[in-house]
Amino acid sequence: MRHGVQRALAVLLAVGAGCVGEAGPAGATGPAGAAGAPGAAGPAGAIGPAGPSGRLPDPTDTSFAFAVTNNNGGGVAHRGVNAVTLDFDGTTAGPMRVVSSRVSRPPAVDGRDEGTAPWGGFESNVTFSVGNGMTGIAGATLRSAYDDQHIYFFARWRETTDGGQTVAASTARRQYAHNGTAWSRGGDEDRALFIFPIDDARFATGGCVSGCHQANMSMAAPAGTNWDAWHWKSARTAPSQTADDQWLDDGTFSGRMNNGRNDDEGLAAYVEPGTATVPALMPATARPGGGVINGPLWVWEAVPFNPALAWANGDSFPGVYARLPTGSRADVRAVGRFDATTGTWVLELSRLRRTGNRDDVAF
Repeated sequence: MRHGVQRALAVLLAVGAGCVGEAGPAGATGPAGAAGAPGAAGPAGAIGPAGPSGRLPDPTDTSFAFAVTNNNGGGVAHRGVNAVTLDFDGTTAGPMRVVSSRVSRPPAVDGRDEGTAPWGGFESNVTFSVGNGMTGIAGATLRSAYDDQHIYFFARWRETTDGGQTVAASTARRQYAHNGTAWSRGGDEDRALFIFPIDDARFATGGCVSGCHQANMSMAAPAGTNWDAWHWKSARTAPSQTADDQWLDDGTFSGRMNNGRNDDEGLAAYVEPGTATVPALMPATARPGGGVINGPLWVWEAVPFNPALAWANGDSFPGVYARLPTGSRADVRAVGRFDATTGTWVLELSRLRRTGNRDDVAF
């Protein structure tokens, strides 16, 4: 009996052993687990190099011409100095040398003479030796200064009765007047002009007369050169407190040989529409029999001219209207004031030392 049981157990064990197979292949990888929490911030990086300085390189000595126009007494008469050295950080000013000093506090550009202190303590009294006509102006006092970004100029000149001139601020350019039958226009303005060489290496010796005073009184720089011109006008640019930013070449740009005067890009500070006998605009306040209306006036103070109105003898109004200039033509800030007691103009100007425009001189 015992042997029978043993045999039965052996059979069961053998059968059980035969039921266990080999291990099957590994199952597919399960999906990735959720992302862990962000790690802590790393340490701060090293300090970067310093940015470029806002200070421009020191300017290089150059030269310029200066002239004024006096339009009292009839006709356009202008006189000036041909070429004056602009000596940056010099120590001696003179009749042909203007010292431009670096200043930490710029002079106020407001047309008021506050002495030489804001200008580094220097000024130059120049005598006019070139030009045409009798202006009644013998010369001018000039100053200059600069800082990290801007350059500044000062000019003062006194009108006299020499040459039959009257002493007054001329601002009635192209003033229209009615004689009871027809319109006519006349009159002009006082002006000041700075000319700087952009790429004319001979300007220091040749000056303005090397190109701008041709036999026909046209304005042009010598062949292959360019000049920068800042033209302040008492009727046209003074209301906007700017000077007309212009430039000169030999006439190639405009196709007018020996007449190379060009305007910088942008709108002018004025409009002067109409013909010699027919206005295009009139002051909004103008009425027949209203008499004289003096300028300067702004364009928004004007309306289209009405020729059908019964204009009377003695009616008069401006032919020039001011507006705000734009673009490169508005680069030069300029403020002029006339002292009727002394007959003296004071003009102050400023401009960026480097505008980035090819038609502007860089200081």
